[in-house]
Amino acid sequence: MTISLDPLFPIIYEDDSLLVLHKPADLVCHPTKGDVYSSLISRVRLYLGEANEGQMINRIDRETSGVVLI
Repeated sequence: MTISLDPLFPIIYEDDSLLVLHKPADLVCHPTKGDVYSSLISRVRLYLGEANEGQMINRIDRETSGVVLI
């Protein structure tokens, strides 16, 4: 199990096929702007690199914080 202090998002669990992270409130899951830090999935793709395009298994509203599976 890996706990990250990376400011992009707190990682709860990570292995070769699953990324479990904590989405803070006031962050959208999918991009609405061109800014690479404007959405959770954009931050995840920066973290994973271009070779691995992660897909969200679930999403939660912008105002809500909680666990998201990639």
